[in-house]
Amino acid sequence: MFKVGMSLVLAVIAALVVFLAALVSGARISTVFLRSLVGFFLAGAVSWLVLFLLEAKGIVGFDRNLELPEKDVAPSAAAEERTDAPEEDDGAPEERPAPQQEAEEISDAETASFQPLTADGLTHVETVPEEGKTAG
Repeated sequence: MFKVGMSLVLAVIAALVVFLAALVSGARISTVFLRSLVGFFLAGAVSWLVLFLLEAKGIVGFDRNLELPEKDVAPSAAAEERTDAPEEDDGAPEERPAPQQEAEEISDAETASFQPLTADGLTHVETVPEEGKTAG
């Protein structure tokens, strides 16, 4: 499907270029349309053939072998410790900190070192008046 779509896009671009070139050169309208139609079919066929050959030779696989990148599935040391520990199933849910609580703890740690800017700590820069201009 990719080959057909790409061929159509290239064919339309080629037809538009041929159309504009023929109009600029002052050709008759029938000649402009005929040249555009021939350019459309030729560019579409050539681009489809090139894409087909590239895929057949195994140089580029456009539609094949689309694989998502695998995430790192190596277990962390903390996860291994949890799996090695004996589990006690007393029916009570485990007490884990909620994601919101963890986010609040992180934001509290970040805001603890925050100090707002004061006017005394800022460096003030004055503009240099331009020569030759009068005020007002």
